[in-house]
Amino acid sequence: MNVSFAQARKVEVIEPPTDIQIDKTKLESLVRDLSAIFSKYKPIQNSNVTLSFNNTYEFIKNTEGTNIRKPLTTCDLNIQASAQAVDDGEPLSLAMAFTALSPDALPERKVLIERTEKLAKDLTALTATKKYDDKEYTGPVLFEGNAGSEFLSEQILGKLSAQREDILGGGSVFSLVSKGPTFQKKIGTRVLPVSITVRDIPLVKPKSRGSYLGNYSVDEEGVIPADLTLIDNGILKTLYMTRTPTKEVHEPNGHSRPLGGGIGAGSSAGPGVVEISDKKAIKASEMRKDLIKRAKEDGYDFAFIVRSMQKGTLIFSEGMGNFGDMLESGKMLSPALVYKVSTKDGSETLIRGVEISLPTARDLREIITSKEIVTQDMGLASGSGGGFFSFGAKVPATLIAPESVLVPELEVRKKKTSANPTQPVVEKP
Repeated sequence: MNVSFAQARKVEVIEPPTDIQIDKTKLESLVRDLSAIFSKYKPIQNSNVTLSFNNTYEFIKNTEGTNIRKPLTTCDLNIQASAQAVDDGEPLSLAMAFTALSPDALPERKVLIERTEKLAKDLTALTATKKYDDKEYTGPVLFEGNAGSEFLSEQILGKLSAQREDILGGGSVFSLVSKGPTFQKKIGTRVLPVSITVRDIPLVKPKSRGSYLGNYSVDEEGVIPADLTLIDNGILKTLYMTRTPTKEVHEPNGHSRPLGGGIGAGSSAGPGVVEISDKKAIKASEMRKDLIKRAKEDGYDFAFIVRSMQKGTLIFSEGMGNFGDMLESGKMLSPALVYKVSTKDGSETLIRGVEISLPTARDLREIITSKEIVTQDMGLASGSGGGFFSFGAKVPATLIAPESVLVPELEVRKKKTSANPTQPVVEKP
């Protein structure tokens, strides 16, 4: 019998609506002040700051007798800016995204201003940076800060969602962008170093505040979430599941999560509160030394550190300039901020125009992580799309994980050149 929807027990969860008072004037002032920062930097051509807050109340009823009423609140602050390189007109962009349960849970105003100022300075520096034109590189790459979290999200967590195969034996027919093969066929085998364990604990509460963004009592299909050990000492044990059974996992585990950021997005198998621990993690300072040591052993006098993977949407008079990059991103990693590090003196040089190969299964089994742990509410990748063009959609979640990731061997090369928009004729006033 072809079962398309797994059975689940009757559930009744009645939670009151969330009463959150919004100071609209204060939030408008914040957005204006953040946006005004970019006006001080002449090389920046376009910028965009948006803040949205949703306070909804969900109702779920089904023929099994399940009756659910629960609040769902999310606040998203997106900051992005674009410019062009002075030398060749290459489109450049940087972005930051903050996701929280409410506006009050966003970082403090002072922190947001400081980080927006840094984004503007980094983008301005990129416009004057020379394009990478050195030899092809096959060696260690260090992902720090935002880039470390994005690497873990896209290259590990995004591969842990079970997907129903289509009639041709592939994944979702709407999946236009793929970050490489998923872990779906690897249950019972090693996918990470034996020292790393990945757990999802959606019911755990923080000690210092009320809730994590990834906390939830019942999922989008009326199933109580289960604590999952997804990867145990490097061995893949299970996957995130909705009520749609797959060949590998038949039963739901309460991880149907709401999607955001995609057109027609609905829900998808995905994370809640993810904890990634590594018994052999090393200090960040030691990771840098290891990076340089490995690069020297590979015959290079430089190595690479990636500090951001977040790019904004480029908007020029010709239209959306980086749509092709969005599709190409499924084949390569396109860092937003990458630094070339000298193995002689440790000095760093900001560069542009590079692309990095996707990590292979072997690469992921050899990653090294830092002892420094960060806890952050953010949108995390899910493996299956919720609708057409939902490749940009992520689920609201919390990541408790190492701050930095060192991949011992990746290919880094000059990005293929393409026709660039012309520079503006008139300078920004």
